[in-house]
Amino acid sequence: MIKNHVSPCNHPESYLSGSTVESMIDKTKDLGLEYFACTDNGTLTSVLKAISYGKKKGVKVIPGVEIFFKDNECDIIQNTPSEAIKYFKIVIHAKDQEAYQEIVRQCSDQNKKRVRVGEEEYPLFNWKDLEQISNFNTTVSTSNVECMVSKHLLVGNGKASEAYYLKLKDLFGAENFYPAIVPFAYDKYYNKMMRVNAGGKVVEIPANDRVITDSKYFKNHAKDLARRGHTKLKSVFINKVKYNVKEEFQDIQKVESFHGFSDLPSDIQAQANLLIFALAKRHDDMDRLLINNYAYYANKDDKVVQDMKLGEEKRIYQNQHMSSIEEVAPYLHIKLGFSADDLGNLMYNSKRWAEQFDEFNLKYNYKLPDAGDSPEKQLIDMGRRGKKWMQK
Repeated sequence: MIKNHVSPCNHPESYLSGSTVESMIDKTKDLGLEYFACTDNGTLTSVLKAISYGKKKGVKVIPGVEIFFKDNECDIIQNTPSEAIKYFKIVIHAKDQEAYQEIVRQCSDQNKKRVRVGEEEYPLFNWKDLEQISNFNTTVSTSNVECMVSKHLLVGNGKASEAYYLKLKDLFGAENFYPAIVPFAYDKYYNKMMRVNAGGKVVEIPANDRVITDSKYFKNHAKDLARRGHTKLKSVFINKVKYNVKEEFQDIQKVESFHGFSDLPSDIQAQANLLIFALAKRHDDMDRLLINNYAYYANKDDKVVQDMKLGEEKRIYQNQHMSSIEEVAPYLHIKLGFSADDLGNLMYNSKRWAEQFDEFNLKYNYKLPDAGDSPEKQLIDMGRRGKKWMQK
């Protein structure tokens, strides 16, 4: 009986991670699973550690990586809003050693263009790179809202989303292409905020939101309210919609800045999930649709570690932990209308996907260099040569 789903994407040693490889594999056992996909951002450095620990715990490690992608020569996005997107993501897994070594080689290629994400720099892949990888024994899976399929939605380019979906499927082969949905809301973002006491009423406004005051300058933002020349808050723009402030609440008495979570206009991850779901149905890929926890830590309580790593100016609202099917079921039912039978099918899909990696194994033939004579004889010879040199 299948108890839980195998997620195709976990980040044990990313700059956003809040857990260790060991704790994530321990959590895998707690969930009653036999497989753990190790897919850090832009690197496979944690894979060997995961394989070693996984063997001790009876967990099969699926080696992979979440890469960053941007191809400025791609005709699908040229002269479209998607051309301005800094990068996309996609998850690739290796079924055998040759595939693993090819992915490692490409991730280690110092000639690749690089992209800065957070405090790190990562290699940037293009279609030619993916074509090369597709020649090896691999699978490819979509990730979160920033993936190669979904991120076009952020600029209103759904046509490019479907084009990338079909190109990935054609490149890697339908049998190796796994669309995935991410079961958490993405409706808030961490932002610099301004807490404004105006007329005895306290409001919190994102620092970069536009406001209208009694200042002589017309284009003001909330972050400008702390400067001199602003005594009345007349209007605030929320999602580009202008809201006038009642006269009794216009007098600015105190302004202070802080960091906090702002509401997005909508749940953008839900929109991405609905898109992936619709494309999977349209193109007969429902038998390969997966649930992607997109986890950065093992347990929900580990989020505090991630918060400490990110500091005060960067935070993530979502609880991106290794979840059970019971934890994600309410989201999938409410947001996507999945039934209990649908969830059973998704778990079965993940089991069939994971079983493809049963034979994965890394074998390296180590051979020590020929040292010639015994160490003792070599030391004696070195001593004799030294003595002769001193006598010269």
